[in-house]
Amino acid sequence: MNAGPSLPDLGRSGLPRPARWRPGTSLAGVQPAASASAAAPLAGPLPVAGILLAAGEGSRLGQPKALLEFGGEPLAQRGVALLRDGGAAPIVVVTGAVAVDLPGVLTVHNPAWRSGMGSSLAAGLATVPDSCDAAVIALVDQPLVGPEAVRRLISAYHGGARVAVAAYEGAPRNPVLLA
Repeated sequence: MNAGPSLPDLGRSGLPRPARWRPGTSLAGVQPAASASAAAPLAGPLPVAGILLAAGEGSRLGQPKALLEFGGEPLAQRGVALLRDGGAAPIVVVTGAVAVDLPGVLTVHNPAWRSGMGSSLAAGLATVPDSCDAAVIALVDQPLVGPEAVRRLISAYHGGARVAVAAYEGAPRNPVLLA
């Protein structure tokens, strides 16, 4: 009997662990965060991390997207504020084309950033600490998304959702939550 494709290994935190999540995919050079030490079970849901995908070079824009300014603020800084103001913590920023130095975030460089967003997502998920049970994934090049979208995703998670997608005018868009 064929049971269909295998499900991803969700690990202790419930988040897919890329090394097993996409068999055969090389994550050479991507270093996951050190595992948190075993702790007593927490009451209530574990924290929700924020992952900002900021690795693109912005070839059509002439400079990396993370460094572009909108309203006098670099997009990477706006993306971190979006996630933080929406209630996500810790924040993971995935870089690639250019290094981004932002205080108070976990930064991971994706050496395979040219291969596409999937490798950046894998790098971000691998960096989320085990103390987090879910993550909101946002894109650096969407500066008009507000923190309320992140709050709604986290609220849906606290209400029992394992996957939540923001919708605008009835169409699914980013950010998304994975648990």
